[in-house]
Amino acid sequence: MKVPLGFFSPLIGVLFLSTIFISQNWELPTLSHTFSDTDSGSESRKVEMVVQGLHCRGTANFFVRKIGETPGLLSLTTFVQKHSAQIEYDPSVIGIDEIRREIEEPVRLRDGRMARPFKVVEVKEQ
Repeated sequence: MKVPLGFFSPLIGVLFLSTIFISQNWELPTLSHTFSDTDSGSESRKVEMVVQGLHCRGTANFFVRKIGETPGLLSLTTFVQKHSAQIEYDPSVIGIDEIRREIEEPVRLRDGRMARPFKVVEVKEQ
């Protein structure tokens, strides 16, 4: 059976448009990191925060390094397309307000100036 060549052009167009539609509605995590064993015996909670300042993989890496040493954080997943971070934490150790303060705390830049690279704009408890 011979397939006409005119068949492939619309097929490629449909596949291309489908790929664009899927990529805009389904985002893979930019970065995912686990800080400690989630089987610690205590209940964990998740929160999603929209964070101004998450623009690319580099800022996502900096974000993880900045808050990675915070006690009570269990895991962190960033999505730079949505400028958001999903954070799993132990509520017996840390609360949402303390996580927000850690994220928004200023850092010293290489030239000695202080800057606030991240700002939490919205908090969605899950």
